[in-house]
Amino acid sequence: STLFAGAAWAVQQPKYDAEAAQLASTLTDPPECFGAASGPTDGLEPIVPRCDNPELADVIIPSPGFGNADRPQHPDCLSTLNDATVRDCQFGSGEPDAPQVALIGDSHAYALMDPFIEMAERNGWHLTTYLKGGCPWTTTPLAARDAFAISCDDWRADLTAQLAAHEPFDAVFTAALTDRNVPGTSNDEQVAAAGYGEAWAQVLGEGTPIVTVVDNPAWPDDPNKCLRTEDASSCTVPRDEGLAEFDPIALAADAALAQGADVTLLDFSDTYCTSEECPAVVGGANVYRDVDHLTRTFAFTLEPFLERA
Repeated sequence: STLFAGAAWAVQQPKYDAEAAQLASTLTDPPECFGAASGPTDGLEPIVPRCDNPELADVIIPSPGFGNADRPQHPDCLSTLNDATVRDCQFGSGEPDAPQVALIGDSHAYALMDPFIEMAERNGWHLTTYLKGGCPWTTTPLAARDAFAISCDDWRADLTAQLAAHEPFDAVFTAALTDRNVPGTSNDEQVAAAGYGEAWAQVLGEGTPIVTVVDNPAWPDDPNKCLRTEDASSCTVPRDEGLAEFDPIALAADAALAQGADVTLLDFSDTYCTSEECPAVVGGANVYRDVDHLTRTFAFTLEPFLERA
């Protein structure tokens, strides 16, 4: 009933407000070694010495009850479902000589959007985002030829046209979900990697450097469910199951580097996972808001390393 719903809202709203305030405070002044700062890698090199803060041993921010809600703040910039609209959202500096930076990709690129907005505002960049859920920036068609796949084809075609019409960017960052349903044969790897390379060629040919990242782990079920009832040490997935058997973005980056292209590949696999397992909490930060998307909070802990690249 309306009365019951109103009462439930009255009970939950203070909890939500308290969580939101905690997250804002944490992002403004994070604890030492919080999240990705705990290492052991900055995506390119080992962090030496590794940062360790014993006070974070029992910390989980955001809490498991709030983790699912800790998402980027600009949903209007992400095309979803069968929507083929290329939404070129603009952030940061409006100065004509501002460095031009683009963020391109699917929902895994979108997960990093808010840190990129903050970097743009702090550094005087002009940031343009091109994001569609489930539709990575590649020329490889989606396996299913349904309405969504067609919308993805249309989105990519329009993106190509918009990139061609835009003055060359000073840098492009891209990320994507790794399709763990691909069998992983040599031919599949080559086809998937080639699709990224073909898409990137458009901007690389204009002299624009590309920065990309190995995909984060995926879980069979939302780890927040485990964190609500179990100790965080019990909420893990084996490394060889969490991380994809192969990542076509990494293969594409390696191939581009071998050809002398200006591509930087970041790899935080050893931050997400030990040699044996991938925990749901890293350095006191709740890493995932669902089975494979980062919380907004954890994404911000990657920001110093993304900016340095």
